[in-house]
Amino acid sequence: METTGLRPFRSPAFWLVAATACGLSIPTVFAAQSPTSQIQATKAAFSDVGGATQPGCAVGVRSNGRTQVTFAQGQSRIGSGAPLSAETVFDVGSVSKQFTAASIQLLVGDGRIKLSDSARTFVPQLPAFAKGITIEQLLRHTGGLPDYNRGLFEAGNDPADTVDTKQALDWVGSLTKTEFAPGTKYAYSNTGYFILGQIVEQVSKKSLAEFAVQRIFSPLKMSDTRYQTRHDEIIPNRASGYKVSVDGQV
Repeated sequence: METTGLRPFRSPAFWLVAATACGLSIPTVFAAQSPTSQIQATKAAFSDVGGATQPGCAVGVRSNGRTQVTFAQGQSRIGSGAPLSAETVFDVGSVSKQFTAASIQLLVGDGRIKLSDSARTFVPQLPAFAKGITIEQLLRHTGGLPDYNRGLFEAGNDPADTVDTKQALDWVGSLTKTEFAPGTKYAYSNTGYFILGQIVEQVSKKSLAEFAVQRIFSPLKMSDTRYQTRHDEIIPNRASGYKVSVDGQV
């Protein structure tokens, strides 16, 4: 189990970096266009995203099993002069949940767990009241566990601080109740997917990062995709993330 420092309020369950950024749903007519027209149409769709000195995005379009368009625009880090490219690595945030879910389903396919199993069977740090929460409920965001991001903030943690796995598990273990009866409501849950990541580690005896590489990323030749389990890990060719403030500044 990883207990190294993590990004603020993020666990190994959802800190994923990948050579993927933006996606498009392309109508069938797109595939019939010439390569030049395809590139022009795609660039036009992203004309307002990024600039020579601004953060931007990398775009890949596949149709009928073939890559039709690949292009990038903007900088990977403002002020660095480093342009984005099709090989730039991005933090994909909660998109990583699908890979955590896939890891769980692989273990189900291996016969090592069942979706009806209690999550507490594999993560005993969960309080006794959580015995009835199943793996399937965590997958479906119906487990009812409070959000640990909000809980740690309300407990006085500075969002700029790193939180390791042990701290997150200790917080989960301190809970006294669910927000609703498990299985009765849907509520998007970072906590649920954090626990699912712990289940993968406990059952496979590998870190979630190692398991995903061996069972998902390597077989699919996703050589630039990984879970980041240390906040200070250096990721080659990685883009920085930005947001626009209320006054319009990046």
